Amino acid sequence: MHSNIENTFGKDISHEANLFAAEFLMPEKDIAKDLENGLTIDTLAMLKKKWKCSMISLVYRANDLELITENQKRYLEKQFNQMKIRKREPVELDIPREQPKLLRDIITKYRQRQKLSVKQLAEFFNLNENDFLDRYNLR
Repeated sequence: MHSNIENTFGKDISHEANLFAAEFLMPEKDIAKDLENGLTIDTLAMLKKKWKCSMISLVYRANDLELITENQKRYLEKQFNQMKIRKREPVELDIPREQPKLLRDIITKYRQRQKLSVKQLAEFFNLNENDFLDRYNLR
């Protein structure tokens, strides 16, 4: 009896966390206009590039915002399954991985201002020069 209550409670927390993340990544006021004109696989592919998230997450977001019905959501999920893109979307739609720049820029500016060599900074970080350059993308 209790496990059923705990299971429901856990699903509620998980759903709340998903809604929070979705609002953070795809704010309703910004994404609603992109999602309200009907969703097709082609539209989702275009929006994936714009919003930098999976196509299925766009479907879920549209459903959470009540911009598509539960039936429309199931239809799109069925299309994903038929096209075998539910778990792995087409490679050509992959979003290029961003290279972190902030820490690299901070280290570079600090090194220049303090007039430190790469070797000195590497020693400060307790790394050899090559590991330091690789870890902080300084090559």
